[in-house]
Amino acid sequence: MSTTRTRTAITTALLAAVLAGTTACGGDTDTGATPTSSEPPKITDIEHAGRSPEQQATEGAIAAVKGMFKAELEVEGDHTKDLNILSQYMVDPYLKRMRDDITLRRSKGIVSEGEIRVVRTKPEEVTAPKDEDGNPIPGEAEVLLKTCVDVSTYASIDPEGNDTVDPNRLEQAQAIFRVENKEWPSGSGWRVVENTLPTVEECDAY
Repeated sequence: MSTTRTRTAITTALLAAVLAGTTACGGDTDTGATPTSSEPPKITDIEHAGRSPEQQATEGAIAAVKGMFKAELEVEGDHTKDLNILSQYMVDPYLKRMRDDITLRRSKGIVSEGEIRVVRTKPEEVTAPKDEDGNPIPGEAEVLLKTCVDVSTYASIDPEGNDTVDPNRLEQAQAIFRVENKEWPSGSGWRVVENTLPTVEECDAY
């Protein structure tokens, strides 16, 4: 993508959410999610037949990130939604920061609108315990997942109807999420732990 900053892109606050977990945001991998979308996909809704442990781990991590973004948009767009939805897809320290920021936004009457979409992902590192025959065995799995997020249509509306999104925002921003599964090889244990990038970055071509 272009390295220029535009008027139709990520807010400073939203970038902090995607890249540092300091405000709330959301998204999806192939099709974007809106605050009024249906329930987030279950992490266990993945077919692992014929896939290596590394492939299974990567798919589980992607599902957790997708579910996390969709859940974030759901609770940002509807203040009656239970914040405990978030714990299905993330754990502390990411979960605590996200809950705190969404609670603050709710107290100010700010509601999210629009779409946030995960454009592409790439596993940077994959740890998936397996035996000598390559079969998954119990242990702690982990994936560092490089993730490019597009939020060009995202809006953050205050009670007066004003969009609080910074007009000088990036259309796309990159995160590297650390996603863990302490219940491996079960597919239900994947949770986003943190974003390992210390500063805001534009997406690489990958």
